[in-house]
Amino acid sequence: MRELGFKVSPGTLYPVLHTLLEEKDVTLTDRVVNGKIRKCYRATAKGREEAEEVVERLSRLLRKFR
Repeated sequence: MRELGFKVSPGTLYPVLHTLLEEKDVTLTDRVVNGKIRKCYRATAKGREEAEEVVERLSRLLRKFR
């Protein structure tokens, strides 16, 4: 996100991830990286379908402003 110019704080990101978990749009696994436990979020098939729908709807909206 940072590479695309977005500034996302943990206070913004983690509530969204928790909501996506509740809605079963992502799964969560713990991984050990350099001796530390890290949370790994991965989109489910349902989450990917919903993301594609959102992208399509946003694309249609943006085309209206061109």
